Amino acid sequence: MITDIKKLDTGLLNQTALDELKALLPSIRHDWDVKPIFRTETEARVSVLNEIHFPTPHAKYWQSVREQQVHFNELVYLVFDYKRKGVELRKLERQLGIEKDDLELELLTIDIEQKQYEIEMLDKVAQERMRELKQWDTIKKELLEAHPNQIDIDNIEGGDEHLKSHTKRFVMEMMNSGNNIAASDAQNIIGKALTAKDRCKVVGVWGEVVKELGLTQVHLKALGE
Repeated sequence: MITDIKKLDTGLLNQTALDELKALLPSIRHDWDVKPIFRTETEARVSVLNEIHFPTPHAKYWQSVREQQVHFNELVYLVFDYKRKGVELRKLERQLGIEKDDLELELLTIDIEQKQYEIEMLDKVAQERMRELKQWDTIKKELLEAHPNQIDIDNIEGGDEHLKSHTKRFVMEMMNSGNNIAASDAQNIIGKALTAKDRCKVVGVWGEVVKELGLTQVHLKALGE
């Protein structure tokens, strides 16, 4: 990141502001080094893989697969962007060496400084992408070790866990939706829960869902049972 205060002394900030910024730079430098750009491990485990949206090990595992794949794809595109900006920087530096016009030299210097900052930011983002990749891999391994018989790593539709996961999600969303939601949203939630329940009956796993969720007679009545 930019730590040379002279690069920011362009007339945009007055001297008082520049002095204040100079005093803040050590703190800003520290925060730059430690700040997470993407989700922390706690956020991944508690916010993303929450018990309503991903109520089973199967659901948590396959969401972890999706999350990891997203970060890998973005990392690949980041590599291409990093290479491209490196070439652009070298072209600017080459032009700087042959440019004679004073104003064009100033513009080239600005362009070079901006490109250097963009490259540095890409490096920071790449480190964060790698942290997320390792983070989601750790979560996947933990889920597999703890629940080896509930997760098919080769087929998201393998067995009945995918259907049970969605059914549990829809039923819990229905039970926790309250009375202060729009009629269209309520119909959507109820429709999903009832449709999933019916599918579970066809497959023969509705009894397992009822038992695993601990549904009471009140719950079952709300589901048309």
